[in-house]
Amino acid sequence: MPGSPSNQAKSNAMRIKKILTALAVNSQGIWVDAVVVFSNKHVDLHLHNAHVPVMRVRDLPEYIVTRKFGGFSPPEIDLMGKTVLEHAQ
Repeated sequence: MPGSPSNQAKSNAMRIKKILTALAVNSQGIWVDAVVVFSNKHVDLHLHNAHVPVMRVRDLPEYIVTRKFGGFSPPEIDLMGKTVLEHAQ
């Protein structure tokens, strides 16, 4: 049985936060959110006790826009959406 994508995402989020802190980036106001995103259009998701949000790549832009955590500017949201879609194809 493969490892848990949710646990891997949480672990990776903590690693990114530690890197930002170590680089002396103003990381106090930065929240690194763990999300599992599947880019395969044909994935068949069966979720059981997911500890982080799990979604298809097509749902990620709306998740980013509607997430309530301090917010991004419209240009930042646009850039994130374009970048995610570009790398998912």
